[in-house]
Amino acid sequence: MPSKHMLPKGQRRKTVKHDYRIARDAARAAGLEEGINPEHVIAPEQEIPVAERVIPQLDEEDLEAEDGVRGFAADAAANGMRLDAYLAKAIPDISRSRIQLLADNGQISVNGQKAKSSLKLKGGDQISIEGEPRPEPLRAFAEDIPLTVVYEDKDIAVIDKPAGMMVHAGAGATDDARNRGTLVNALLGHFGKLSGVGGEERPGIVHRLDKMTSGLIVVAKNDAMHRKLAQLFVDRKLDKTYLALVQGWLRKDAVTLDLPVARDLVHRTRMTTLRRVGLSENKAIYLRDLARHFTSGELDPREWPSLDDETLIARLVDVKGIGRWTAEMFLIFHELRPDVFPVDDIGLQKAVALHYRDGARMPVAELRAFGERWAPYRSVATWYLWRSLDPIAVEY
Repeated sequence: MPSKHMLPKGQRRKTVKHDYRIARDAARAAGLEEGINPEHVIAPEQEIPVAERVIPQLDEEDLEAEDGVRGFAADAAANGMRLDAYLAKAIPDISRSRIQLLADNGQISVNGQKAKSSLKLKGGDQISIEGEPRPEPLRAFAEDIPLTVVYEDKDIAVIDKPAGMMVHAGAGATDDARNRGTLVNALLGHFGKLSGVGGEERPGIVHRLDKMTSGLIVVAKNDAMHRKLAQLFVDRKLDKTYLALVQGWLRKDAVTLDLPVARDLVHRTRMTTLRRVGLSENKAIYLRDLARHFTSGELDPREWPSLDDETLIARLVDVKGIGRWTAEMFLIFHELRPDVFPVDDIGLQKAVALHYRDGARMPVAELRAFGERWAPYRSVATWYLWRSLDPIAVEY
């Protein structure tokens, strides 16, 4: 039954229900009894800070499809919000990743124009969504997929899971692809019935392995064994051992990595440690590239003593995120090279201008030639020039 506040069929994409909600909420805030027409109450004009915004959820009537399109107006409180952030709050049980997928596929329009998920709303915008905003529920079903069964009895089965197979439908998968080709589906196709403790989506699954990780998985055939196995994992009476291939040169035969592992905040389909310890995505990329240069042998500290300054600088700046100034600082303070003259350093430029040019800065080429007077100890000269800008006594 259509709401009495909804426009006639064919005009629902121009609904004014958000105006009604504002007036209704103002009436309730004023303590008016039910039955009093909230349209006669003036909503207070008060700017709500973004952090305190309350976004009303859309009713099922608002989300009723007309010719496969759901149309509604954004609440006034959406002013300044991203499209995906607003829809994630306004539509129950929908994630921002789902919204971004719909937007990438051109299924979301704002004011008649295809919109990106990052679009900033103005409040009152007319939003149209083609198709079903909520994804179909995850489900498990039997598939005829080959399995390698290492061990089996009446209570458990041990499966050798290949790399590339998801254990069950989950993050990062879309539409039918989310539900097909999983280990769970293969288990149902092979055994028929498994424990139901994990729910309909994960029958028999007591523990998991990442999609790209191969290895043994213990599967419970009945609920009693499922609970026993789960308790063994909780009590840490079952050990899991992982083998990994490491490429490159290692300084030690044995190392211990003790870092928190969690889902990557940007790439939701992979696990990571770098972003969980506070590194930005770019910093993580720089660290990985630095590690690649070391493991490939492109950077080998054993060679550095035999390299001249310019050759070593050239090898360092080949790493993502390392510029010439950073490389020069490394040579001065870590390698203790005596004849480095970082002409791009602002402090050096200022000191030379102050002491030799009455405050006028030299062009870089001229400064480089000017520094030749201090060779072969230009690093030392640079240090004294820096200290001259902040002449505070230092105890060594």
